[in-house]
Amino acid sequence: MKILILAQEYPSEGNIYRNHYIHTRLRTYLEKNIELVVLSFSAVSSYNYEKVNVISETDYYKNFNADNFDSVIVHAPNIRNHFRFLIKNRSFRKLLFVIHGHEVLFRSKYYPKPFKFKRWILFPITNGFNNIYDLIKLAFLKKYFVKGLNKNNIYFIFVSEWMKKEFLKNVKLEQNLLNENSEIIPNPIGENFIYNSYNSSDKKIADFITLRPIDRSKHSIDIVVKAAEQNPNFSFHVYGEGDYFKHNLKPKNLKVFPKFISHSELSELLNSYRAAIMPTRLDSQGVMMCEMAMYGIPVVTSNLPICNEMLEGFNNIFFIDNDDVKFNAEEFINSISIKKINKQKFLPEETILKEIERTISQAWKKC
Repeated sequence: MKILILAQEYPSEGNIYRNHYIHTRLRTYLEKNIELVVLSFSAVSSYNYEKVNVISETDYYKNFNADNFDSVIVHAPNIRNHFRFLIKNRSFRKLLFVIHGHEVLFRSKYYPKPFKFKRWILFPITNGFNNIYDLIKLAFLKKYFVKGLNKNNIYFIFVSEWMKKEFLKNVKLEQNLLNENSEIIPNPIGENFIYNSYNSSDKKIADFITLRPIDRSKHSIDIVVKAAEQNPNFSFHVYGEGDYFKHNLKPKNLKVFPKFISHSELSELLNSYRAAIMPTRLDSQGVMMCEMAMYGIPVVTSNLPICNEMLEGFNNIFFIDNDDVKFNAEEFINSISIKKINKQKFLPEETILKEIERTISQAWKKC
C-alpha cells in the first residue's frame, strides 16, 4: 500500500526540528514496509530526508495523482494549504486526520496571553484578526467534516481524550458522528525513554532540569522561576532559548543554557539531575513530559486535566497549581517514588503500532 502524508512543513538537513513529531512516526511506517510520500507545503523543491521522500506541491502535480495512493494522512490541517489541496483533489478514497491542537481550537480562548515583553503595540489588532480567522476556520471545519463523516470517507485520530473533547466543543460536532470514525492514540515517544530507565545513582550536576522555549508563556518559565525562588537551597537548570531573562530577574539558583537538546542527548542528560520541572499552561499531550515520566525521573508538572490524563498511573509525578505555586522541593525529593514505573501506556503497541494498524485498516475499508 502507498500513503500520502500532508504536512505544512517537514524536517530537512537545514532544519531538522520542523514537525519532527511527524518524522518520528514515519520512520516506523518505513520499518513496517509501508510506502509513503510526504507533501510538504513549505517545500520549494523535492528532497529525501532519512529515507523519507518529501515532495513539493508543484512536483506532486507533475508526478502523482489520487490514484497513486490508498490513503491520505493529514497532520494539523490548515485552510490555506491542506484543505485547499483536498478541495482541489476530491477523488482521494480515504482521509485520516491526525488532530494535534491549535488547528481546531478558537485560540484566544485557550492560549495564554504572551509575556508582557512579547506584547507589541499591535497585539490587540493582531488578536482581533486571529479571532476572525478562527471563526471562519471553525465554521468551515464543521461543514467539511460533517460532509465527510456522512460519506464515511474520513477518520480521526486524537492524541488525547482532552483533544477530542475540545475538538467537539470548538467545531460544534455531535458526539455520535465520531462514534465509529475516531480513536484516541497518543503521540509516540522516543525509544530511548521506553527501553532505558533513569539512573538515580549517576553523579548529579544540579537538582532540577527544565527544557522549554523560554519566551512562550504557555511553556511557563515564570512558574519555574517561582519554584526556584521558593527553594533557594536547590539548583535549577533551564535549557532553552529566548529573551525572557533580559526583561525579568533571574534567581541566583537558576542557570540558563541557551541551546536545544536533541532526543539522543536527552535521556543521558536527565541522569545528571534529581528531578525535572515541566510546567505548562496548554498542551494536547505534552510529549516530552510523557517521555520523562516513562524514563522514570521524578517530574513536576501542572495540575491540568491534560496532564492528569496523560500521567495517570505514574508514581513519579507531582502536580503544582499554576495560579498558586507552592512547591517544597525537599519534601518532593524525599517522598517521590521512582520504582516500578508502569510503561504500558506509551509502549509502541499502544501508540505508533496502533496508529499504523488503524491507518492500514482505514485504507482498505470501503467507502
